[in-house]
Amino acid sequence: MEILGIIGGIAVVSLLYAAYASSKINAFKVDHDRINELSGIIQSGAMAFLYREYKALVPFVVIVAALLVWKISVPSAVCFVSGALCSALTGYIGMKVATKANGKTAYAAMSGMNGALTVAFTGGSVMGMAVVGVGLLGVVAMYVLFGDPNVVTAFGFGASSIALFARVGGGIYTKAADVGADLVGKVEAGIPEDDPRNPAVIADNVGDNVGDIAGMGADLFESYVNSIIAAMAIGSMFAGMAGVMYPLLLAAVGIIASILGTFFVRVKEGGIRKGPSLRSWFNRALYDNRNILPHPLGIPAGDLTLFYRGRIGSRLRHTYRSHRVLYIGRLRERQGNSGRIRDRCSHEHPCRSRRRHEVYSYPGHPGCA
Repeated sequence: MEILGIIGGIAVVSLLYAAYASSKINAFKVDHDRINELSGIIQSGAMAFLYREYKALVPFVVIVAALLVWKISVPSAVCFVSGALCSALTGYIGMKVATKANGKTAYAAMSGMNGALTVAFTGGSVMGMAVVGVGLLGVVAMYVLFGDPNVVTAFGFGASSIALFARVGGGIYTKAADVGADLVGKVEAGIPEDDPRNPAVIADNVGDNVGDIAGMGADLFESYVNSIIAAMAIGSMFAGMAGVMYPLLLAAVGIIASILGTFFVRVKEGGIRKGPSLRSWFNRALYDNRNILPHPLGIPAGDLTLFYRGRIGSRLRHTYRSHRVLYIGRLRERQGNSGRIRDRCSHEHPCRSRRRHEVYSYPGHPGCA
């Protein structure tokens, strides 16, 4: 129980960080009337859609909960409803903050890249920390309440049900608005694409927020909690209480690593990173060692052969990618203005499959004129 208290405390810290990031977004002021106007319209439309969607989901959640009480048990119904409510809560938090951060990011981009990245990343971190904080706290609370990982699986089912409707509903809405904007705006009225005078463009932006923020957030939430619950259920069969605690501890350590990593996110104005930075090595080291950090807390290490193999493969892959980025940067410096980089080369290379390769063009390369 002491370890569960520590894990729950880390989940609370994640929520506190989300509140801190949200306060930073709210404190950022935009001195541009047009941006404030369009951002307010999109935010009000997105929240209205979200309210209507959640209102339609209430009967579904109630009916499924009643069936669970009738066919399975009351604890399963409680976990199902709790998972649905937590999933909806994370979607609401993310939508509320992200729709504010959209216009503020555009305004910050007028001053430079670093300011825009800071606002955008801070707004997105609210959603991320809310997902992991609410998810981990909900799983811990359900396990403390019922003490059976098999019952807690209903918590993941509730989260999945909300994710299904939120993801698909927002996608259908935004695609309908996108097609309507193209047909009415560009074809009939002759209005340029993404012109704010076209109401369908506003509806398209509303749908993008609903599908890609609330829908994606709910999708991430259910994936996150279901992976933890599945590991708890499997671990309980092979390692008892230690197997149940292990995935919870991994999730808690991951939250700490994520919070620490957010303080290293910066970008140099007009610069290109030539190789791996200090923060990338710091984050990678903390990520690679997260699997062995819980062992001093009382969980047996067991056979770490597969762990070491995985870490060696991860190190080799990261080293290859780092040197590849460094080589590409130097190649671009040597080329200067004499060559240009294309996403895909139009030249068919003489390989067996005859596929197009992603290459870097250079003077004299056949097919890259």
